[in-house]
Amino acid sequence: MTYEQFSEQLKKTSLTKKEFALGTGLSQSSVTNWKAMKKVPSWVESWLKNYIEAKDGENLKKIIKESVCEE
Repeated sequence: MTYEQFSEQLKKTSLTKKEFALGTGLSQSSVTNWKAMKKVPSWVESWLKNYIEAKDGENLKKIIKESVCEE
C-alpha cells in the first residue's frame, strides 16, 4: 500500500492520521514518516479493512436497534 492509498483509506474511514496513530498505538510522527518512505507497513491495510468492517457492523446494529424500538 502506498502512502497515497493509505490517505485515501483514512478518508473512507473518517479517521485522521492522529486518530489512526492513537488507535494503533503509534506516534503520529511515525505515521507521518511513512510519507517519506512512500509506502506503509503491510499490516496497515488489513487493520483498516477490519476497522471498516467493525464500523459497518456497529452502524448496522444501531439501525436495527432503532428500527426495533420504533415498532
